[in-house]
Amino acid sequence: LKMARGFPGEDEAREEEKIGDVVPTLNDEIPRSKYPNIRDVIAISFGFFFIFTAYYPVQSFETSFNKDLGFWALALLYFTYSISCLFSAPIVHHLGDRTSLFVASLFYFVFCVAHTKVTPVTLLISSTLVGFSASILWTANGTYISKCCFEAPHNTGFYFGLFYSIIRGSGVVGGILMSVLLHYQVPLWLNFAILGSIALLGSFTFLLTLRPKSIPKNHSSDEAQNHFDTILMVKDPKMVVIMPIFILLSTSRIFFLANLPPLLPLEMVGYLVAVFTFVELALSLPIGWAIDKTGRGLVITCGCLSTGVALLLTCLVLNVFELDGPFENGIFFAIYICGGLGNTCLNIYINVSMRSMFPMQIGPAFAFFRCYTSAATGLGSIAGLYFSTNAYLISSGVFSLISIIFGFTFPSLKSG
Repeated sequence: LKMARGFPGEDEAREEEKIGDVVPTLNDEIPRSKYPNIRDVIAISFGFFFIFTAYYPVQSFETSFNKDLGFWALALLYFTYSISCLFSAPIVHHLGDRTSLFVASLFYFVFCVAHTKVTPVTLLISSTLVGFSASILWTANGTYISKCCFEAPHNTGFYFGLFYSIIRGSGVVGGILMSVLLHYQVPLWLNFAILGSIALLGSFTFLLTLRPKSIPKNHSSDEAQNHFDTILMVKDPKMVVIMPIFILLSTSRIFFLANLPPLLPLEMVGYLVAVFTFVELALSLPIGWAIDKTGRGLVITCGCLSTGVALLLTCLVLNVFELDGPFENGIFFAIYICGGLGNTCLNIYINVSMRSMFPMQIGPAFAFFRCYTSAATGLGSIAGLYFSTNAYLISSGVFSLISIIFGFTFPSLKSG
C-alpha cells in the first residue's frame, strides 16, 4: 500500500509512522468529558423542577381548598400510583424514556388545569390519571439517569445528587409562588392556570432538550419486556435485603412531614418543614459526590444514624420535655436537620443502588422501588393515626438498626 501511495523508501515510511503518532486515526480513543451526559441530567432535572413547582402547591392546598373531596382525591392518586408502578416498566421500555417522560408529564398539566373549575368527576378522574402517569414518570426518570451513568459509572452518585438538589428547589419555589399569588388575591382559577402553564413548560423541556439514551448491550435484558417483571423483583435476594431501607425512608419521611407536625407548636411547623426541605436541597449534591468518592457504606451509615438520632430526640422531647420552651424549640430544629440529612442519604443511596445492583433490570428495579415506598408511605400515614407515636418511633428505630446491619453485612449493598 505504501508503494502504491508513492512511498517507495524506508525513510518515507518511518516519517509516515511519526506523523501517525501525532495525528489521531479513526481507531484512536478520543478523550471523553469527565462528566459525559451531564447536559441531559441537567435537562431532565429542570423538566422535573418545572413540573413539581406546579404540582407541589396544588397537592399541599388540596385538602384546604376541597376539604373531604381533596382528601379522597389524594388517596386515589397515591393508590393508583402504587398499583400502576407494577406495570410501568414495560410501558417505559416500549415507549422509550423521552416519550414516556413527555406523555406522562402532560397529565400533571391536566391535573393543575382541572382545579380551575373543580367538580367531583373532573378532580377524581384527573387524580387517577396523574397517579398512573406518576409511575411512568418516575420509572422513566430512574432509567434515563441510569443510562446517562453508563459512560461514567464513577459519577452515578453525583448525577443523582444533582437531580435531587434541583428538584428539591421546586418545593421551595412552588410554595413561595402560591403564597405570593394568594397574597395578591389572584383568582383561584388563574392561580391554577399559571401553575398548569409551568407544568406544560416542564413537559416540553423533556421533548425538546433530552437526547435518546440506550443501555449498552452487555447491560440489557429482554426480560424488561415481561409485564410481571416488576412484581417478580420481590423474589430477588438483593431486593429483599434492601427493603428495610425502603421502609425506613418512607416511614421516616411521612413522620417528619405529616405525622409529627400536628404535635408541634403551630407557629413552628412552617419553619421546621422549610428547614427539612432546605437540608435536602443543600446536601443532595455533596452526598452524591461522597458516594462516588467513598462508596455507599459510609452514606448508608450516616443516613441510618441521622434518622435514628432524629427519632430518638423526638421520643425524648415528646415524653420528657415540655413543648413550648426555647430549649425544646432548639431540639425541634435539630430533629428536622437530622431528619433531612438522613432522608437525603437514604434517598441518594437507594437510587445509586438500583443502578449498581440491578444493571440488567433497571426499569423494573426503579418501578419496584417506587411501588414499595409509596405503599409504605401510605401505611405509615395510617399507622400515625392508629398507633401511638412511641410505637411508631420504636418501629422506625428498629428499621434503622436493621438497615445499618445490612449495609455492613452484605457487600452488594455497600460496594460501589
